[in-house]
Amino acid sequence: MASPRRRGHVRRPAPARGFWSFWTTLPGILTGLAGLLTAIIAVVGLWRSLGWGGGTPSAPGGGPSTFSISVTCRGTTATVGGNYPSKYEGATLFFVFNDVVTNVSRNLPDATSFETSFDVAPYLDATRHITVRVDNNEGIALTKAEADCR
Repeated sequence: MASPRRRGHVRRPAPARGFWSFWTTLPGILTGLAGLLTAIIAVVGLWRSLGWGGGTPSAPGGGPSTFSISVTCRGTTATVGGNYPSKYEGATLFFVFNDVVTNVSRNLPDATSFETSFDVAPYLDATRHITVRVDNNEGIALTKAEADCR
């Protein structure tokens, strides 16, 4: 004999168990969305900080985030151009040619780039290759670059 049915009684499915029991609730769905959004923002932030997002990373307040130079050389004249963070504006730089520390110094202008030329004949070796290193006033190397002077 079949069991009698009560009027108005609706059979409900058994509650979910295990892993999905939380994730199928409203708090679980909201938690999942928040985690996904956080992960996307973290990946975008990492992408941009590494400079992969089209554009260069910049320091707070504008300008480049690192000190960089390029060197071109014609004969015995080396032209050094560079970009630097705004924290170096007005600072004194010392130039080191082929590992010879010199008294050659320049005060950086209140901008984030510079260009200056030097007679590097006393520092050239037989290969006529020059390595230019830029140090701050504490003797700490900020950057370096190389060129052939032919």
